[in-house]
Amino acid sequence: MNALPDLTPALVNFVAIRLAETTAKDWKEMPAETKKAHRAKARRLLTAERKFLEKHPDGGAAGAAASEA
Repeated sequence: MNALPDLTPALVNFVAIRLAETTAKDWKEMPAETKKAHRAKARRLLTAERKFLEKHPDGGAAGAAASEA
């Protein structure tokens, strides 16, 4: 499996900002409860990604190739 970066607060914030479809400047002005919700979504997404890659070390490519055949 490829080495994924550690699940750090900086990574969670980066993904949360992208999920919120906003800029870092607007993120700073966002209400705390809204940021908390986006961070929770980001953690769930990153955790799901890691679990998927643990089960499918090839990134799911074998399943995609089989469905195309």
